[in-house]
Amino acid sequence: MVENMSLSQKLPKALEQKHLHAGVDPIRAGMVDISLPIDGETLSAIHKIRESGDNVDYFEEDDTALSERGLLSSVFEKGKSGYAISSVNEHNKFSEGYRYCTGLVVVGKKKDGTGNISFISHQDPAQVIAPQYQEGFKKAVTRSIEKIVEECEPGTIDAMIVGGSAKKNAHIFSAGVERYKDVITALSGVVSQVLGFEPVVVTGPNAEAGDTAIYFENDTRHLFFERRAQENNNLEHPYSPSEIDKQSEGWDL
Repeated sequence: MVENMSLSQKLPKALEQKHLHAGVDPIRAGMVDISLPIDGETLSAIHKIRESGDNVDYFEEDDTALSERGLLSSVFEKGKSGYAISSVNEHNKFSEGYRYCTGLVVVGKKKDGTGNISFISHQDPAQVIAPQYQEGFKKAVTRSIEKIVEECEPGTIDAMIVGGSAKKNAHIFSAGVERYKDVITALSGVVSQVLGFEPVVVTGPNAEAGDTAIYFENDTRHLFFERRAQENNNLEHPYSPSEIDKQSEGWDL
């Protein structure tokens, strides 16, 4: 029977990370295929994160409810338009229901040696590239990145972009591959402007049915990336945003 990979197999060697000092682990992302049975070890790890971690809930009713839980947010329409950014802290974190939305994961080791701190985000495409929204999101996420920089040792900070969808021959504005590429390029630009390096994009866009969810284990820097496996295997590979045009040649979208 075809099964999901074990937990250890799900955490492959990351792309070369020259911005990290020797001995510092990058964010290690593992694909969890929701169309197949998931092994007990992975289920247990995800359950622990959901039980104790900070929920970056893009589907919350309003900004006040999110702010009360320490999130930066701007909700224009519940579950359809806005952004949510977790607190920068040592907690595990998760966010579910990424459709066309993208997310950002940033982590670093505190200067006082007490361990990692991190944040994750969940934002729809308009927050990143639409003129009427992008400045507000850029200021909010930049503030969180700068807090990581202020509190963490140089050479220990890593960042990763997740999520996004693109459907073949899509005509609607939100589903086309060109819009996905614009979002990734713009989001990477915000990150690299502060950190001085490109974040890795965990995979190509989701071209299959269903949503994406992420579960981040702060102490280990393990990221569980949960979505349906792609019919086109070229959509499963990590890449650097500066290589997105070359990478997308194999996506057939």
